[in-house]
Amino acid sequence: MGKRKSSKKPVARRQNEPLSTTFKCLFCHHEKSVSCKIDRQSMFGHLNCKVCGQKFTSPINNLSVAVDVYCDWVDACEEVRIKQPKKVVKPPPRRSASPEARRPSKRQSARDAYDDEDDDDDDDDFDHRRPHKVSRDYDDDDDDE
Repeated sequence: MGKRKSSKKPVARRQNEPLSTTFKCLFCHHEKSVSCKIDRQSMFGHLNCKVCGQKFTSPINNLSVAVDVYCDWVDACEEVRIKQPKKVVKPPPRRSASPEARRPSKRQSARDAYDDEDDDDDDDDFDHRRPHKVSRDYDDDDDDE
């Protein structure tokens, strides 16, 4: 015997979610502060931050959307950052190297005091600052008696 023909249910069309036109600003880091407007007549996309006032304009084509203009802005910012010379951090000025001017730090003076106490011992090969392993020898005797 054959199966009965079942009627096919109509396929529900998925509706595409609209793409966002507001984005996070690269300069002030506020969420949804950058709005994008696409002018198809002049073929330019315009970005504008409501908080810090940053503006960017990019040429578009017929298929461009707001995300494309935002990506162009991100790419342009990356190019500018790469072209800028790296900042050289100058080391802080050195203080006088005379022994009277230099005072040992608290940590250094504590180490020196600790080392002075250890000088009395005959353990020249044992370093108290390094952790040492503790061996645990257990008696073979059973104390259960």
